[in-house]
Amino acid sequence: MKKTFTVHCFQHKEVSPGRGAMTWLTSDEKGMPRKITGITHIDEEGVIEAIVPVYRRETPLVKRLYTAEKGDVFEIDFTEFNRKEGYQAREVYDGMRTVEKVSGLAAGVWKYLLLLGAVALLWLAYTAFNDISIMELNFTQ
Repeated sequence: MKKTFTVHCFQHKEVSPGRGAMTWLTSDEKGMPRKITGITHIDEEGVIEAIVPVYRRETPLVKRLYTAEKGDVFEIDFTEFNRKEGYQAREVYDGMRTVEKVSGLAAGVWKYLLLLGAVALLWLAYTAFNDISIMELNFTQ
């Protein structure tokens, strides 16, 4: 599976002596934003010795991003890495589609609950006014 990435920005922050976090903000060929993070090993002089991706599946991407500059556009073929590691080919944001559907469904449920509440309130108001008018007729007779 080949993917094209554009590097928008990156930063490195030392989180403890000898350890750091490198974060890149990128987008793919579809324009989907993506944040990739790697854990860095820093020597005594503050130079990054090695970087390990947070998610093992991103290893080829982190290796390429390590030498990338802001604005770089590059293509990576994950096919060989996925085959070697036993990963099935999949879309990067496949799991997000399910989350988006569920959140859309939840928004729809709130609309129906709001509509149901309004109908129930109108029904209660109607029955209350109807009872009052019947009581008024009984009282005047």
